[in-house]
Amino acid sequence: MASNNYLRRTLAKILSRTDQQQPALRQRRLFLENLEDRRLLAADIVTFIDPLAPVAPLGSDDDAANETGVAIPVFVDGVLTFGDVADQFPYGSSNTFLLASRPSATKTIYLDYNGHHSVNNFWNHDIVFPAFDFNGDTSSFSNAELSRIQKQFLEVVEDFFPFDVNVTTIDPGVEALRNTGGSDVRWGVRAVNTQVTDGFLSAGGVAHLNSFGANIDDPVFTFNKSLSSGGQTNSHEVGHALGLSHDGLGGDAYHPGTGSGSTGWGPIMGAPFGKNMVQWSNGDYANSTTTQNDVNIIRKAANGFDYRGDNHGNTRFAATSLNVTTDTIVDGWGIIHERNDVDYFSFITGAGNVAIQIDPVASRGSLDVEATLYNSQGQFVASDNPTNSINASFNENLAAGEYFIKVDGVGKAGVYSDYGSLGYFEINGTIIKATNETPTINAIADVVVNEDAGAQNVNLSGITSGTGEAQPIRITASSSNTGLMADPTVNYTSPNATGTLTFTPNADQFGTSTMTVTIEDGGNDNNLATLGNNATITTTFVVTVNAVNDDPPTISAIANVAVDEDSGDTIVNFAGITAGPGEVQPLRVTAVSSNATLIGDPTVTYNSPNTTGTLTVAPLADQSGTTTITVTVEDGGPDANLNTPSDNVFQTETFDIVVNALTDDAPTLDAIANTTGNEDAAVSVDLTGITAGTDETQTLIVTATSADTNLIPHPSVAYTNGTTVGTINYTPVANQSGTTTV
Repeated sequence: MASNNYLRRTLAKILSRTDQQQPALRQRRLFLENLEDRRLLAADIVTFIDPLAPVAPLGSDDDAANETGVAIPVFVDGVLTFGDVADQFPYGSSNTFLLASRPSATKTIYLDYNGHHSVNNFWNHDIVFPAFDFNGDTSSFSNAELSRIQKQFLEVVEDFFPFDVNVTTIDPGVEALRNTGGSDVRWGVRAVNTQVTDGFLSAGGVAHLNSFGANIDDPVFTFNKSLSSGGQTNSHEVGHALGLSHDGLGGDAYHPGTGSGSTGWGPIMGAPFGKNMVQWSNGDYANSTTTQNDVNIIRKAANGFDYRGDNHGNTRFAATSLNVTTDTIVDGWGIIHERNDVDYFSFITGAGNVAIQIDPVASRGSLDVEATLYNSQGQFVASDNPTNSINASFNENLAAGEYFIKVDGVGKAGVYSDYGSLGYFEINGTIIKATNETPTINAIADVVVNEDAGAQNVNLSGITSGTGEAQPIRITASSSNTGLMADPTVNYTSPNATGTLTFTPNADQFGTSTMTVTIEDGGNDNNLATLGNNATITTTFVVTVNAVNDDPPTISAIANVAVDEDSGDTIVNFAGITAGPGEVQPLRVTAVSSNATLIGDPTVTYNSPNTTGTLTVAPLADQSGTTTITVTVEDGGPDANLNTPSDNVFQTETFDIVVNALTDDAPTLDAIANTTGNEDAAVSVDLTGITAGTDETQTLIVTATSADTNLIPHPSVAYTNGTTVGTINYTPVANQSGTTTV
């Protein structure tokens, strides 16, 4: 913790620097002697009183007509707007107090030009500081003052562009500037741009060290007003608030700057007023008085912010495409946000002269760029880093294709390193309207193969990405009839002029398929993955697969059938009828019986190409036994014509029908004629036509009875089973005569 005694010791050292500064500093010392002890969050209070900055005469430092630069993007009332620093009002005079560099950031640098009542802070004073003014009228801002404010704002923006902090002219309110601790993530610092007032006298600016994280609104003050010294002093005093001390040179506490022109340089924490390049420093120049690492101190945890996010890729594979308008005008922009950052951009051009300009902020900027040009394969084409200039450019006669620009922040040997070469740049240029020749492939002859022919290879030739072009090539192929054959396999390696297709007809299939072969190039960006600019060409050929009747038709097995004698019509179903796997010829079904005396040939009911049908069978009357039915399925052959049997193919299936015999017929005996015999005379009567019945073979017994046994006793029968004849023998009762029925 610091006390007033510590401040007094610090001021005593400052007072000893030059006699020229002593009057003002002594007054400041007397003023500070009355300060009460104050505490800052995790930091000691050190007061830096910067001497009155040397102001360049009008016509140079303060002459807006000499301004050159780029269109720097900041938010104007919340809308991202590109303002040209060469304009008197880069963002319009009415928008002067609506400017913010990064409104999404939680840390703020508020450039306050409107006057400020400074009280209840570590300055231990109660002073109403007037508004920014250089024409003697603090009641309103002149156009010249509004223009100066915008130009100074842009210089501070450029200095802090690498960081996730918002530089703004919009009053964010006190709560956005003080760190109340706990969950508070929003704080910052107020930079009061005003006139020297009681207590400070002739100082260029004043600040407390490490006050950025203060728990009160503890402002820094900027009294310098010129284009150069005013903007730089704001960054310088804010630098103190962030924890930075001075960069000196030898015996000078403030580095005055070195060199001239575009690469005239000095550190922000020195006093290089009038120099074009002002940067954060790590004291790596000759005779430096400190080796403090400005960037790391700015990014320290107590300040609460770090680098901003990288807005462009660091390799060509993550390059950002330049914007293209009217086919030939390209532009882009970026921010080199840390020492090792590089930004890659890409563009596609036709063959011819290409001119590209890479411009950092030309007046009072922080970035010196080197640009390198690569072709689509990452091969070096050109590089530019003029010794006495901070921009870079290309004017090259290029072949058509995609190119990459790498932008890097660099130093100037003997003057400054690349340490602080950070900030904004823009890219502008002209290219040649890109055209993409259509790729080529030779015509492919039609192919004829037989069914089940196996794998087929078709040669491809004449493959190019187009006349005079060398983009990568991709070949694809498709089949219009995947039921006949799947999409072909492509065997091709870019950029070869030849390749092959391999395809196999599906088993047992025939017909035609149109093969479509597509040749696709990588487009103007030589990238097959970016489909929007790729060019394609297609060619087709027909594959005919001839039918080969190598598979017989089919029919499912038919179960044997048993029926009874004289049972009438019986229906037998059959199924599984096809022309064979993958074949569609017409079909005919016939059937025959092996025993026509038992069952005649069945009646077939079938309609091609159905898979089912029926047979109708009927045993002949009074017949029994077994017959074999043969069912034949016949296809129409390769010509699909049943009437040309020479190429037809047959398939048979058999089953048996058993007709069971039934005992439903009476035995037979021929009629017997009446017989007349004499009394007491023996008689023999022949029997004929004896059977078991039609088609029956049962065992027979023949008997005979007499109706009048008093006349004739029951006759005896002589019969042998299996024969058709026999005899009846009888003798009348003695001495009897008459008639009886046997």
